[in-house]
Amino acid sequence: MDNPAAAKLKGCRAVTYAQRDALLECQKIWAEQRRQFLNQKDRFSPRSDSEPPSAGPSSSVPPKDNSRLPSGFPTVPTQSE
Repeated sequence: MDNPAAAKLKGCRAVTYAQRDALLECQKIWAEQRRQFLNQKDRFSPRSDSEPPSAGPSSSVPPKDNSRLPSGFPTVPTQSE
């Protein structure tokens, strides 16, 4: 394996709870791998650094269409009523 962290993680599969020092070392390796994995999302972002972040996907969602709801049913009372 070219990746030394991957080799260490492979060795962590056999670590037991009784091996406290090895377990702590494996937890550190897992945490670092998780941090690196979660930071990769920035590499795949299509926008440039000069482009401001968008308001999110909810800003482009159209309002709900209530025309298909059946009529004649009582409304559900809310807490304020």
